[in-house]
Amino acid sequence: MLEARVLNGVGALPQGAWQRFFDGEPECWAYHRVAEQCPPDGFKLGAVGVYDGARPVAAAPVFRVDYRLDTALQGGLRRMSDWIYRRIPGLVSLPVLCLGSPLTDLCRIGIDPDLDVSERRRALGALLDGLERAAATDHVGLVALKNVADSEAEWAHAGLAAAGFTRITSVPVAYLDITHGDLNSYIRAQDAATAAYFRRKLRALSKLRIEYRRSIDGLEDQVNALYAQTRSQSGVDYGDFDALHPDYFRTVIEQLGDRARLMLAWHDGQLVSFQLFLRGSGEVVAKYIGMHYPLARELNAYFINWFMLIKFAMDHDIPRVQMGTTAYRAKVLLGARLERTWMYFRHRRRVPNGMLKVLAPLGDFERHDPELKALRLGGRPVRGMPTAVDALRV
Repeated sequence: MLEARVLNGVGALPQGAWQRFFDGEPECWAYHRVAEQCPPDGFKLGAVGVYDGARPVAAAPVFRVDYRLDTALQGGLRRMSDWIYRRIPGLVSLPVLCLGSPLTDLCRIGIDPDLDVSERRRALGALLDGLERAAATDHVGLVALKNVADSEAEWAHAGLAAAGFTRITSVPVAYLDITHGDLNSYIRAQDAATAAYFRRKLRALSKLRIEYRRSIDGLEDQVNALYAQTRSQSGVDYGDFDALHPDYFRTVIEQLGDRARLMLAWHDGQLVSFQLFLRGSGEVVAKYIGMHYPLARELNAYFINWFMLIKFAMDHDIPRVQMGTTAYRAKVLLGARLERTWMYFRHRRRVPNGMLKVLAPLGDFERHDPELKALRLGGRPVRGMPTAVDALRV
């Protein structure tokens, strides 16, 4: 008999079991411990585990938040919904208990690799049952799974659809497969216009000093300020899901050791940009980037950050870079493919669940992201790139 338990955090699970379920992933047990120590404002983080007796056989991070149903909306529609939220917040916001983490781009569910197919299905069923029971105990109506990858949708959609869940697209995740041994060969492999564009961007590298740090001592305020600047420049606003605790960067760097790196770009003693990334056995995960405007734009800091991260992966024989979400035009130009992700949700009460199903298309993230409208998901640009790529203001 499998038993699901909602836990205060991943610390309630043996680190060895978690690492076994999520073998080699950069966003490891220690990373989720950091997330729980300094969660974004408004989020309560924990975990759910499935046990066969005393032995854990499955686990996943979980969080609770008052979710803005208008999170996907941008521009004028978002301003309108903000106006409604300020006056009648209950029309726009609902408490939700969700599998996943606000500090990861994907919903990862770890399962004991020794389980066979039928046992895996039972473990997943127990995980969902535990989530439902926890929502009922906490008087939360809405349960969800955040950012289930397309590659996992086969098992997810069959099981979750049968359980009454509705799905909408969430933000896709960009991946760059490392297929060249050095940066020069990577650039030469591009078409002529793109290669020339990349070389122009790289000229500013001679004006920058690139540094890799495992400590943030003396830089915490600057790093937080650069991240805030970059959020303010973004073409999309996902509200609380973009926010970070002020201690986040320091705690990640201090507690993850060699798994976490902070890449800094300096110009004449001025910190121009940073990029925090995590490294695992088969992947580098780019977490957050921050830039000092307008100097960062003048020195092409955004592209140089990516070129240096790609070079890091090449130098360390790491086959893939997870480039995260947003700024899709630039990432596709760099050669990334986009993998669709899904948000699954179900209200435990029949009438609100029916209403949310009807309204679901309004909350579809791909429908409202301005850059995704100009791209074929998972492919190269539709048109106007790279010849029009100089218009990118990053």
